Order: sequence, then structure tokens, then C-alpha cells
Amino acid sequence: MNPRLALAALALSAGIAHAAPQGERPVFLGQHILYNRTFDGLQDNLFDGLRIWGAEGTTWREIEPQKGQFDFKRFDEHVAAAQARHLPLMHTLGQTPLWASARPDEQGNTGPGAAAEPADMEDWARYVRTVATRYKGKISAYEVMNEPRVPEAVKVWSPGFFSGSAAKLAELTRITATEVRRIDPTAKIVCPSMDGFDGLKRLDAFLKTGAGQYCDVIGFHYYLPRQTVKELRDMVEETNRIKAGYGLAKTPVWDTETGVIVAEAGYNLQPKFKEGPLSKSFQSDDAARLAAKMLVVSHNLGVERTYWFAHDTSWMGSTMADKRQNRLNNFGRALAVLHGWLGGRYLRNCTDAGTAMSCEVYDGKSKLGAIYWGPGKPSAAWSKEGYSRIEFLDGTSTTLTGFDPATTLPRMPDDVVLLR
Repeated sequence: MNPRLALAALALSAGIAHAAPQGERPVFLGQHILYNRTFDGLQDNLFDGLRIWGAEGTTWREIEPQKGQFDFKRFDEHVAAAQARHLPLMHTLGQTPLWASARPDEQGNTGPGAAAEPADMEDWARYVRTVATRYKGKISAYEVMNEPRVPEAVKVWSPGFFSGSAAKLAELTRITATEVRRIDPTAKIVCPSMDGFDGLKRLDAFLKTGAGQYCDVIGFHYYLPRQTVKELRDMVEETNRIKAGYGLAKTPVWDTETGVIVAEAGYNLQPKFKEGPLSKSFQSDDAARLAAKMLVVSHNLGVERTYWFAHDTSWMGSTMADKRQNRLNNFGRALAVLHGWLGGRYLRNCTDAGTAMSCEVYDGKSKLGAIYWGPGKPSAAWSKEGYSRIEFLDGTSTTLTGFDPATTLPRMPDDVVLLR
């Protein structure tokens, strides 16, 4: 190990962030914006921050197409537009240019050579330094790679977004932490985000290298094979068990990407696979209910941030199929309602019974109400508990006195409601 990097690594290990106690972390619902034009006319208060991944002109191969020749035009526009709307930014590093690739003939998801580590790690260090210097104080977190395959842990069926070994991934993480911390000590380092159930094996293989010491945050993508909340509980609990096994129990977890296919986001959308996270196309109300449950359940289990993918994609988006109109679809409107309920607020006194869940919602020390789904109760029973109003994800609401005292609310156990 380079002596300068070794000394920096020791210094980093003393400054790792720790997860806040339950109930002391505000809910964070983030998003992705892929096209800069989407910022035009973007509605306020839709989400708490952005992850820059998949956005035009922001990957390494796009900003440095030739060695030492950088083009930040679209990246700068993205950052400036987000800053103007007071949206904190996380950026996912990676996607190796052809000229720097250790395997230029390998076909990665974003082009030839893109999934390989650089042949010369100094090229990576210079790239990270350049980005961190340019966006110091503007990008507050850097994630190392997107969904690496980690061939030591699972059978790899394609190079994907990163095809290198766990050892190479650890080296890239170490260099990133060193370079970013030296330039912008306040920026957080997010460990490479694995995805899905086999991502748990890949996370374990990565942390086994000892590279968790360089991270402020454990990243993960909680895509659900059968789109059930039980799967989410199981995956988050296993993530917590794995990281605790490497002395990282207090290192927070961020779900830096998740989502489902939303029919209203595109034209004639069909499931992309026969099984797995993208094997079902959701109607907007069903997608909204699942998104709400995922946000509450994961937050209750210690996941500090959730980033949906993606606001303006044509198959998982919260905008209408014609993206140039930049109009929210029903799912997008429901996410806006959800963010209005929970964004920046605190969940306390949660009870998770599997098929039913409730959490009290606080704005600082003031209780605003409770979010709930599960078997209904008579409206009179909710009134006795001190609630006077019920709100729904479609944006409608009514006073409890508007119902017969025996009326069961919510009417459907799957409905997610806010009681005030």
C-alpha cells in the first residue's frame, strides 16, 4: 500500500459516521433525474435530494472521453439546477472510459470497457480528484460504483456495471475515500451498492476485504424479487447482520436505488423479465402503496435514506409517458403526498406486525399524527385515540366525523393512510 494512502486510511477510520438512534433520524425520500430538461418546471417539495446516476453526461467515460480532456458541461448544468432547488446531491462514480479500461474488449452495460477497473489506478485517482475538486461543497456524498458483480461471491452472467474483483473494488474505494476526504472532508463516502438477494453475498465478500473502514455509509439497492414488504424486512435485517459482523453495526445504511415498473410512466409497458424485481408492471395506486410501505419499513429498520429510480424514466418514473411535458402521473402525485407527510419528519413508536404497521409522525417534538396500514378500525375508535382526520395517498382527506362511527377505516387493509 502507498504510505500516503495508508496514513489517510487510518485517519479516515476515526471519522466514520454512525447511525442515529431510532426515532432521531428524519425520513429522507430521494430521487433520480436523468435529463436536465426535467428541472424546468419541476414542482417544489417532491423529494429530499438526488442521486446522480444515469443522468446524461455524468459518468467517467462521458466527462473524460480522452485522457486529461474533461467535458463537464451537462454535469455542471445538473448540479446547478439541483442546487437552485436546494436538493442535496450524491454522485455515483464509475464507468471507465475505453482508453483507461483494463478490459477494453469487455462489453459493459454502458459500453465497451466500461465495467472494468482502470488499468492504471492513478487514472481513477485523478478522475476522483478532479470531480471532488470541481464540486467541493456542492456534492455531499460519493458512491463507489453501481451494483458491482463481485465474481468471487456469485455466478456472473454479464459484466454489468462493474466486473472487477472484490479486491479491485476495495482498492477503488480506498483511493476514493483518500482523495475525496483530502479535498472535501465533509463529503460522505458510500460503499459500493449491491442489489437484490444475491447482493447480500456480494456485500459480504466486499466487506471481507476490510474496505468497510473507508466508508461512512453502507449502500444497498433493495429491489424486491417478488415485490413484497416481507422480502424488504428480510434483506434489511440481513444487511444489518452482515455489517455488524465486520464491526460496522453503527455505520448507517442508505437505499441508494429502488423502484418498480410503473405502467403510467411509459407507453404499453410490459414486464422486462419472467421473474425478479422487474417482472411485474404496477398500476400507480399499487406502486404508491408499495413505495410508502418500503419507505416506512426500511426507515424503521435503520435505513436512513431511500432513493427512488427514477423521476423521469419511461418505465419506472413518476412522470407521464410524454416526458417533455414534465407532468406528474398518479404515482408521482402520490409520492408527493407521501413526501408531504413524512419528508424531513420523524417516525417514533412504530409497531410492525407484518400485515399491519403504524408509526407516530413527528415534526421535531410535535406529534402530527400517525401513518398506518392494516385491518381497519371503527372511525369512533380512531377518534378515541385522539385523531380527527384521515388522509389518503391520492391526496383526498376527510374528517372522521364525516363517517358513521362504525365505519371501518381504512376500508382496505392494503391502504396506507395518515391519521391526524
